[in-house]
Amino acid sequence: MSTSQSLVTTLKGTNVELDFHKIKKNLKDFLSAQDQFVDYNFEASGISILLDVLAYNTQMNAMTAHLALNELFLDSAQARPNVVSLAKQLGYLTRSVGSATATINLTVVPPFSYTSTSLTIPADIMFSGGGLSWYTASTYTSTKNGNGNFYFSNVILREGRRKVVRYYYDVRRSYPKFEIPDRDVDTSTIKVRVKETEKSTIYTTYRPFTYFSAIDDTTPVYFMEENALGLYEVYFTGGDIGISPSEGNIIEIEYIYSNGAAANGISVFKTDYIFTKAGESQIVRATASATGGRDKESADSIRFNAPYYFEAQNRCVSFNDYAAVIRREIPQVESINVWGGESNVPAEFGRVYIAIKPAGGLVIDNALKQYIINSVLRPKAVATISPRIIDAEYTYIGLDIESRYNPANTTNSSQAIADIIKNATIAFSNKYLNVFEGPFRYSKFLAAIDNSEVSIENTIARVYLIKKIFAYANQENEFFLTVPTEFYDFDADDAIIRSSIFRLNNISHYLIDQKDETDPNRRQLVLMFISTEGDQVVQDVDVGYIDLIGKIVYIYGFRPDTDTTISIYVNPKSYDIVPIRNQIISVDPNEVTVRVLSDYIETNIYPGTVRANATPRNITKFERG
Repeated sequence: MSTSQSLVTTLKGTNVELDFHKIKKNLKDFLSAQDQFVDYNFEASGISILLDVLAYNTQMNAMTAHLALNELFLDSAQARPNVVSLAKQLGYLTRSVGSATATINLTVVPPFSYTSTSLTIPADIMFSGGGLSWYTASTYTSTKNGNGNFYFSNVILREGRRKVVRYYYDVRRSYPKFEIPDRDVDTSTIKVRVKETEKSTIYTTYRPFTYFSAIDDTTPVYFMEENALGLYEVYFTGGDIGISPSEGNIIEIEYIYSNGAAANGISVFKTDYIFTKAGESQIVRATASATGGRDKESADSIRFNAPYYFEAQNRCVSFNDYAAVIRREIPQVESINVWGGESNVPAEFGRVYIAIKPAGGLVIDNALKQYIINSVLRPKAVATISPRIIDAEYTYIGLDIESRYNPANTTNSSQAIADIIKNATIAFSNKYLNVFEGPFRYSKFLAAIDNSEVSIENTIARVYLIKKIFAYANQENEFFLTVPTEFYDFDADDAIIRSSIFRLNNISHYLIDQKDETDPNRRQLVLMFISTEGDQVVQDVDVGYIDLIGKIVYIYGFRPDTDTTISIYVNPKSYDIVPIRNQIISVDPNEVTVRVLSDYIETNIYPGTVRANATPRNITKFERG
């Protein structure tokens, strides 16, 4: 066998070995097997240094080859530019920062000198809120009401700052690309306009490329991608697809750059803009906190979404297709679930149901629903299938947690441990819940609590569910609530649900259930009040019912004294809570109680465990409300 063949045989695998010491050992084994190096001391300083150099060089080459090979595949690439480039080969455009939106009601009280009976708010009027800039999304018009004021309802504000960049089009460059200089641009707000010269006032508006069947030789279309620097670029095909600008044309790119998720939750807004005349006053009230702000798509998200989008091929056939297309087109989406009408309750064939949770919010507004259906889905969906977007339905989890700990294993007080447990509970909810198909696993939750502090010996938690309803004072209220698990099977005389206290006729009332003598699969809801003597008295026995088979709570026919939020507490049959379809479960931090006790067994305070107590698992009667 030749020396070179012997080297290959002896060092087989060394070129992909990443451990320095193993590489050096392989080199030693090779040299010691050669006749030329008989009786050499390979630990001597001179030859040991040479072996170190050879081993380091081999290790560096192996590491470089290893990392370079990893960056060739979407699954293993780590550098974001490489992940973006690989996703681009699948036709995937990375999701940009998403601007948050807020809805406000605006009342403008004009001075007496303002005589016009109508008022128009232009688009792009600047508001401020939370230290950020907001702009009106479109134009709104109102007429004077009986009080002489102008009332604007459902005014949409979008967070961010508007910017325009201009470029000169040079045909000598092949497929020239025009960079948008802001990394936090919201690509859904980009508008591309082209005019012939700097002095021209007539623009041609270009639209983004979606799919080939939507364009022809006369369609002004632009393309967009993310470059290696993390910036988005606009480019044209020089007339190969649609029409492109000509030599000397001015390209104008207008967009909004945003703070993304940082704007979510803001609910106080104001403006210095004068809508009528000096002396006017304004009342700005948010109907809900700002939602929909999203940060730029992460490399992990690109890895997950790009293959699904490629599989969808820009059309909506399977459930994954609908989800992939919506995720790409709508940056506000945090979580999405899609199911067929045949799986709905009640079943509705020929329809696809879609539930969307926006970033930083609970539900999406009707305008965005219509945009998704008409502009995003219908052009890509099967003609005979009708999509329908429904709101997410939230079920909150309340927890009574009792933990026992060994004081010898910690310097923390029982109160400090209780705080740690509550924080671990919230972290568990944020990690595993708050999304569609995010189940609450009881054993996994207990493990997270036990592992949150080293001295905790064991934990027991009582779990109950909460449905929140908003009841109006000026109308008969009706609620149809679904529960993501079966009800606990108490004795017939024990209550399954109970509501929080609300005022009716200036008396404290609550809802509770009782046995239905005519139907074992139903329970009757009754309205109770608390008398001045503190007695609990039945006022109305016909305010709803519980469908034990369908896991439904139906409430109707009552008016509280004031508009109020009422909590409906439910005892579940299982502590493993699995949401389906449009259901989302989340731990309510305000409904978490923690009790931390010293463990008598571990501390040996009472030998023989004569004082050791066990915590009961199930609630035997209602303690909520």
